[in-house]
Amino acid sequence: MSMRNPRRQAQHSLIPPNRCAWYSALRPAAALTSLRALFLRRWLNCSEYQPGAGGGIAAALVANAPPDGYTLIMGTVSSHGINPALYRKLPYDHIKDFAPVSMVATVPNVLAVHPSVPANNVAEFVNYAKANPGKVLYGSAGVGSSLHLSMELLKSLAGINIVHVPYKGSALFMPDLLSGQILAICSNIPSLLPYINSKRIRALAVTSAKPTPRLPGLPTMMESGVPMEVIVWYAIFAPAATPKPVLARLHGALDKVLKSPEVRRRLDEQGVDARPSTAEELAAFVRVETQRWQHAVKASGATVN
Repeated sequence: MSMRNPRRQAQHSLIPPNRCAWYSALRPAAALTSLRALFLRRWLNCSEYQPGAGGGIAAALVANAPPDGYTLIMGTVSSHGINPALYRKLPYDHIKDFAPVSMVATVPNVLAVHPSVPANNVAEFVNYAKANPGKVLYGSAGVGSSLHLSMELLKSLAGINIVHVPYKGSALFMPDLLSGQILAICSNIPSLLPYINSKRIRALAVTSAKPTPRLPGLPTMMESGVPMEVIVWYAIFAPAATPKPVLARLHGALDKVLKSPEVRRRLDEQGVDARPSTAEELAAFVRVETQRWQHAVKASGATVN
C-alpha cells in the first residue's frame, strides 16, 4: 500500500497527517478493511488500490517517490519479506529504499486438514504424510504466497513429501479443501475460522509464537515439535530519505490510531492483532523475516523472473 498526495508543504516537520493518501496493494476484502476505513478517515484523504507482484508494484512506486512524507507504503510479509527472496530481480531494495515507521498488525496462520485425514495434531499429520509420500495435496493462493511457503517450510523442517496445488487466490482453494480434493492448508485464521468452528476442516496448530485466544487449546507449531513461526504482517514504511521529523510525526499519528479502542475492537473482530511498534523494532523484525523467507524460498525451489 502506498500513500501520496500532490499537494506539498515547504516545511516537512509541519506536514499535516490528513494530507497524505493511501495506495493499497491489498484487496478491499482483506483483513485490514476496518483499519483502512478508520485510518483513512482520520489520517489520510484518499485511497487507491495498487495490486501486483505481491505488493511489489506499490513498493517500487514508493521506493522512487519524493521523500516528503506524502508517499508511504503499507508493506506486507510479501513485499518486504518474501519478494526479496522469491524474485531474481526487484525494482526496489526492501531495506535500503525504505525508512520504517511502525508495525501495524499481524495475523497468524493455522495448519488445517480435511476431516478425512487421520490426524488430530501435527505429529500425526507428519506421520500420515510420511506414510503416504506424494499423496497429500495442499493448496495455496499461488506460487510464492505466504500460504505456499509456510507449507514448504513445514515440508522442509518435518522431512515430508507433500504436493503443492497453486490456486489463483485464497478464495478458490476452499471448495476443494472442503470437498477433500486437497487435504491440507496453512492459511490465516480469519479466513479459516468459520470452517474450523463448523468442523468442516480440522485445525492442527497455529503458526504464531504464542497460542491464539481465537482457537483455545490449539498448540503452536513449536509446541507441536516443529520449530516454525510464520505470521502475516503489515507495516508502514516511507521512502528512505524521508526526514526524521516527518517520520516521527507519522509514527505518532499511526500509534494513536492503532491504540484506539475502536480500532483494536474492529481488528479483533476480524481476527487481526494490532501491533504498533517503534521504527527500530520494525527494522529488526524485517531483518529476521528476510532470513526466514530466504530459507523457505530456498527449500521450495520457487523463483520468479
